[in-house]
Amino acid sequence: MEATAHERNHYGLLFQNLRLEQGLSIDDMANIILVPASFLQAVEEGQECLSSADLNMAANVFGVSKDALERGQKEPATRREDLQTLLGELIGVCKNLQECNEELRKELSTIRGELDLSDKHVEEPVVNHSDVEEESYDAVQFDITVSKPLTR
Repeated sequence: MEATAHERNHYGLLFQNLRLEQGLSIDDMANIILVPASFLQAVEEGQECLSSADLNMAANVFGVSKDALERGQKEPATRREDLQTLLGELIGVCKNLQECNEELRKELSTIRGELDLSDKHVEEPVVNHSDVEEESYDAVQFDITVSKPLTR
């Protein structure tokens, strides 16, 4: 059994409050998101739901998160600067992982030389990203498999 619009619309009153904070009439807002004013009135009363695209457009007008708006919560939209900062941090983590992987390759090469093993008997280090904890980017796992007995 499908939920009624009223059961799905958790944002009607918040939508109305945000619209009024922006100083927009119901007709102005309806023109912005291209829906009839009567439909928008029903949305604010919780009787109808906006499409995802209309919610996204309204969230942009209000400067709030679309997902939060849909849940009936007021959260500021993620700013471009914040996204750029997060992207920079992610790039830094990736570079750190690459450096760790390179260090592991060097260590493995040293171990191969000391044990006099050929490449066919030792696997390359594997960085398992699912094992890297969120808080610690230094946690890297690698496996060495030797297919012949080690003798000195």
